[in-house]
Amino acid sequence: MHRPLQASYASCLEPDGVRGARIGVMRVITNTDTADPRLLELMKGMIADRRREGAIVVDPDPLPASLSFVGRPFDEGTLIRSVYACEQATRHRRPPASTPDFDNVKGTHQTGL
Repeated sequence: MHRPLQASYASCLEPDGVRGARIGVMRVITNTDTADPRLLELMKGMIADRRREGAIVVDPDPLPASLSFVGRPFDEGTLIRSVYACEQATRHRRPPASTPDFDNVKGTHQTGL
């Protein structure tokens, strides 16, 4: 099924966008003798958060990766909606140290999102 492209990704930014989304937990990487216990606790909390938000959590998911959001072709809106909701609910995402602080860079433009 072909879905029309979104005019703007901003139309997909919904805080409850993860509700009903199917999210797989890849345990292949974390179920090891060397897994950091802090990481495992963080994952446990994130999984519980996604369930409370109404996601369908598949645990464990047999795909060979640690954390992935996967969508149908041409359905970027669903991916953006789900990832944004996850990011807003947890505030776990941190920009890499190499990313400049655009709020303090002269000449940058804020979109108002």
